[in-house]
Amino acid sequence: MTDASAALLLKDVSKVFKARKRYAGKLFSTPTEVVGLKNVNLRVGRGEVVGLIGENGSGKTTLLKIMSGALTPSSGKVMAPFRPRLISLSGLQLPNLSVLENTELMLRAHGRDAREANQEALELIELAELEEKTYLPYNTLSTGMRARLGFYLATINEPEVLLMDEMLSVADERFTAAAGKTLQVKLQRAHGVVIASHSMETIARNCTRAVVLNKGELIFDGPTKEAIDLYSKLRPGVDRSEGRIDGTPPDTV
Repeated sequence: MTDASAALLLKDVSKVFKARKRYAGKLFSTPTEVVGLKNVNLRVGRGEVVGLIGENGSGKTTLLKIMSGALTPSSGKVMAPFRPRLISLSGLQLPNLSVLENTELMLRAHGRDAREANQEALELIELAELEEKTYLPYNTLSTGMRARLGFYLATINEPEVLLMDEMLSVADERFTAAAGKTLQVKLQRAHGVVIASHSMETIARNCTRAVVLNKGELIFDGPTKEAIDLYSKLRPGVDRSEGRIDGTPPDTV
């Protein structure tokens, strides 16, 4: 990595997915390619919180997965001095186990022994204000509850680069305020953060810089306000004052 001041660096990153297309009246499908990302260049400096804006299908989640190493780009390079950690609402995948068991498994995967995992899991569940859900199945949690627990789980072991996919925009105001304080602590330790969200309020509150993706291409990289203004022109229904798109319900907890 040649840029010592960068927490994350992407050069000419593209992703092409192999797919099969079916036509009416045809017995067999035809192989085709779907472009997910096209020549994306992005630099996240140490101590930066960068917003990632775009419509559904614009490539945000694909880009985050490539940044984290969960997905390999078709071409281009991703460079980082530390492995970024991606957190999303699908972070825990054992819905029939209890909230406590899921949390313990995550902690065990990060090197805790059984006793440490149990004690720390109970502390994290309390921090997320989910004590009444401790022994209930994970699939009983609302979207906002999953976001709260997922955020605190993602901060274990102090990840140097944190990637967040729609985590802050689905929780209540008190949690987002607390999460913001946590992010500020991480910034003081020179961690980089990338936040993908449909909530312009979330982006405006937490990011001093934002990038806009459109159909897999990065079309803007600059000040947050300018990014939101551009996105509002692409999506006329975006209400910049409230941070949500007209006609969508408020975030639920």
